Amino acid sequence: MRWVGGMNRIRHAYLELRPELEPYFVAGQYDICAGSSSRWVSIRCQPRCKRHLHGVQTLPGMVSVIVAVVAGSLGALLADSVSSPPAVAVAAAIAGFVLAIAAFGYWGQRRILRFTKSIVRSSTGI
Repeated sequence: MRWVGGMNRIRHAYLELRPELEPYFVAGQYDICAGSSSRWVSIRCQPRCKRHLHGVQTLPGMVSVIVAVVAGSLGALLADSVSSPPAVAVAAAIAGFVLAIAAFGYWGQRRILRFTKSIVRSSTGI
């Protein structure tokens, strides 16, 4: 996103030099988010539930789900290794999955917020 913002600034400077070329540019020249891609803007403007579903479609989201499944399986295997009833093994699997997804979701949200703040700071020159 920083590189896209930098390209928007370069595009703006180029259009100041040659304003007649504006019809040939397809991306924005001012705003980092609006000029970067309509997909980014549409994701930020979606309701919260749709944004969470979009996160599963990304590579970090899919890796998080796979790791959570492995964590749930590990919880079930650990419960089974101490000869617990099947209901406890299922509960351990669900708990392992939910805890891993919650941890990855929390970590991912913090990283996204930190990245978003850094874009705002770098675009304002602060």
